Amino acid sequence: MAPLDEELERQEVEKVRAEAQKIQPGDLPIGFYVVTRSGKFIECSRKVRQILELPLEGEINASIADFFLNPRKREDLIEILQKNENQGNVLEKQVIPFKVGKREIFVQDHCRLLRDPKTQEIIGFIGCLEDVTEEENYRRLFDILPVGGYRLDMRDNIVYVNPSMVKMLGYNSEQELIGKPVKDLYANLDEFLAFEQMIKKNGYVVDRRVELLRKDEKTIFTSINAFSILDSNGNYVGREETLTDVTSEERYRRILTDVPVGFYRVRIENGEEIIRHCNKQFAEMFEFDKEVDVIGFKMKDMYSTSEDYPRFQELIKEQDQINKPLLVTL
Repeated sequence: MAPLDEELERQEVEKVRAEAQKIQPGDLPIGFYVVTRSGKFIECSRKVRQILELPLEGEINASIADFFLNPRKREDLIEILQKNENQGNVLEKQVIPFKVGKREIFVQDHCRLLRDPKTQEIIGFIGCLEDVTEEENYRRLFDILPVGGYRLDMRDNIVYVNPSMVKMLGYNSEQELIGKPVKDLYANLDEFLAFEQMIKKNGYVVDRRVELLRKDEKTIFTSINAFSILDSNGNYVGREETLTDVTSEERYRRILTDVPVGFYRVRIENGEEIIRHCNKQFAEMFEFDKEVDVIGFKMKDMYSTSEDYPRFQELIKEQDQINKPLLVTL
């Protein structure tokens, strides 16, 4: 480095150090750092050194700019800081992908500009970093899963919703659901009140069947899993929930339960036709107390004579060849 460049860098470092000393690190909640406009570290707490895998003691011969996975992102953040300067000069809630060694991590950066008191030129940045890799990976997984996911605040208003839930309920964007009371999605208010009572009593709900309203006012049946979010004092501050669309399954189940017709499903196992599912009506026809008592029975044992079962099988095959259902009294 040329002597002139070294002198300019020394002057820049001294300016940044002088301005940084006016701000107490204790005012920042997490890993503290101070860098020049170009990114050279002037001050760096042990926490930041651990996050970025820097030497835990001594001078740091690295630039914070070297850690940005996308170099352009740093300049974008500086532009955001300048635009927001009149509102507090603090960058908040910016999740940034960093490259540390061979790993990709995600950090939450909170920082503010440092300016030369005479020229008002940007000379550096002071801020703090938090490693949010685990939370960000969880959020990204939540976003791509084919399962609806959302988060509620303490008033049961929606504060986060993933794309799968938006699509499931027929909305165009997450913004249409953010801030919406979750009770407005329930087709039946009593179901909402029962769900709310259960989650606040037990702290969780598993596989609860709930009928929800889509944006077009059509209803879908969903299976919801939920757990409460508590603060450090154990107070309820919201909950997270996942849901899957079980409309077809639920309608089939209700038909099997409500229609006064016996339904059953058979599977061939070792050459024998075995009953693997039936509804209550089918069980009662054959004088069983519960549906589960029928499961595992051989179909041929349900017929009064040994001749009826082979005849029934032949009739099924004949109708299957002409693609028609079998309607027969045996």
